[in-house]
Amino acid sequence: MQLLNCQKGDNNMGNICDYEMRIIGEKKSVKELISMLQDIYGDYYIDFDDAWFLEDKRYVAAIFGGCNWSVWSSMIENKNPDIISESERLSLEIEIHSTEEGCDLSEHYLIKNGNVEIEKTGNYYDGLDIVFITDNYD
Repeated sequence: MQLLNCQKGDNNMGNICDYEMRIIGEKKSVKELISMLQDIYGDYYIDFDDAWFLEDKRYVAAIFGGCNWSVWSSMIENKNPDIISESERLSLEIEIHSTEEGCDLSEHYLIKNGNVEIEKTGNYYDGLDIVFITDNYD
């Protein structure tokens, strides 16, 4: 994936990329991923909107957070663990929308059990109208 108008940053400094994430799966797995995100991105903000159970007993958590440069460079590219492998290991569905104004970047990912079903980048303003596919829970 190529980031638009943006340099790849390191973990010591960078523009802050804001993201919203939905995680769906078994409650224990969702909480494990949240704990991992807190450990890795503790220097940035991470907040939880709410968590609830679906009719089929799956657990849903909504997270608002920040990372360096982009979700791609902070959570996917050459990371160990990365969000894709964690999705597979924990049998999670993860949807992420992000924006980074300084790099004029927006991202949208939908990852189901380690399979990347959506991987899109666009300009910053493209990412402001966020629609979560996982809101339908089908």
